[in-house]
Amino acid sequence: MLARGIDTEELAHLTALDAGYRELAGFADFTVIDGDTDPTTVAAALDRAVATVTTRR
Repeated sequence: MLARGIDTEELAHLTALDAGYRELAGFADFTVIDGDTDPTTVAAALDRAVATVTTRR
């Protein structure tokens, strides 16, 4: 978060958001993408996740 220099949220707020999402009934169907890697790796993971969802139709 600090390395990117673009987030303004406190870590406690982000941790609470993460916990809230994980408590949702449908969370097991979510695709979790690690945003802690380099932007190219994150973008590739997003591309794969979107492709998986769009090819199901």
